[in-house]
Amino acid sequence: MNIITGTGRCGTLSAAYIFGGYHEKKPHLPWNKNLSLLDKHLKGIKEDDVLVASFYIPYMGELLKRGARVIYLYRDKEEVVDSFIRKTEKNGVNPWSPEAKNPFSKCFPKYNLSKEEAIRRYWELCYREAKKWKLKIYDVNDLNSAFKQREIFTYFNKNYPGFRSVRKNGLSLHI
Repeated sequence: MNIITGTGRCGTLSAAYIFGGYHEKKPHLPWNKNLSLLDKHLKGIKEDDVLVASFYIPYMGELLKRGARVIYLYRDKEEVVDSFIRKTEKNGVNPWSPEAKNPFSKCFPKYNLSKEEAIRRYWELCYREAKKWKLKIYDVNDLNSAFKQREIFTYFNKNYPGFRSVRKNGLSLHI
C-alpha cells in the first residue's frame, strides 16, 4: 500500500487528486493508537492503493512494518498554522484542545496551549516523526512538478498518467 501523510493543510487533498488516492478514508484513525481500528481501516486496501491523511503519523511504525511506501508532504510551519487557523475559525473548532468534541478531533494530539501554539507543536511533532521514520519528504510545491509527480508515481509502483496541475482547498502551489 502507498501512503501520503503530513500535518494536514499541506496538500493532502491535492495529492489524493493527483495520485488517485483515498483522502481521509473512514474510519478515521485516532491519534492514540488503536491497531484493531487500523486493521479495519486497511481492510480491502490493495497493494497499489494510495491512502492520504494526516492521521497515519502515529501508526508509521506499524504501516512500515506492513510494507507501506510512504511520503510526507512538507509545508512551511507558519503557512500550516495560518491555514488551520483560517479553516477552524469558521466553525470555532480546536481539535488540539483536550476539551475538543468534534468527531475528527480524535485524530489529533491534545495540548493545553493556545490554538496557534498547539498547531506549531503538532507541526513539529509530525515533522520529527517523518524524519525519525526516514520518510521520503516532498515539499507541497513539488506537487506541481511533472518530474516530482513522476518520481512519486514510480516510488508507488504506479504508471505515470502524465502531469496533473492542481489547486485544491485554495492552496496555492508554485514551482
